[in-house]
Amino acid sequence: MANEIVFKAVTAHANRGRAEGVPWRRLRAVMNNDLTKGGHLSSQPMGALFNYVDFRADGKENVINFPIRADNPYKIDTDRLGALLEEARPS
Repeated sequence: MANEIVFKAVTAHANRGRAEGVPWRRLRAVMNNDLTKGGHLSSQPMGALFNYVDFRADGKENVINFPIRADNPYKIDTDRLGALLEEARPS
């Protein structure tokens, strides 16, 4: 439930300037740990995140998993992370 409260707060912050009667927009993109790489179920698209993140053109949730290092699956590969963020940046 704690993750859902955080998602709700971030979504409320992202929608703070919306006009009355305009529907809330979802978060455009979210980064998280993959479930198989140490992430928690509640922070996955099939968990609480489902209601708060926007969808890509292919219909999947716009969630980018942190890349992990080959030599240590408990650390983020910061070199690959920079490349992923550049790819995800809107044109």
